[in-house]
Amino acid sequence: MKNKEVRKFIKNSGFYQWQIAEAIGIHEVAFSRKMRHELKEMEKFQIFEAIEKLSKEKNK
Repeated sequence: MKNKEVRKFIKNSGFYQWQIAEAIGIHEVAFSRKMRHELKEMEKFQIFEAIEKLSKEKNK
């Protein structure tokens, strides 16, 4: 499975992929397609940042 660490982080975050896609500014279908192939480090970093931002907003 591609992007194991990203998928695990998403699952543990409690957010859905569509929420993360929206946070990084892409359509949920595009996000799903990106996840089929191993992401570049910069893309992974962008996803991790988006999840952290969503978590902070949720905890306000």
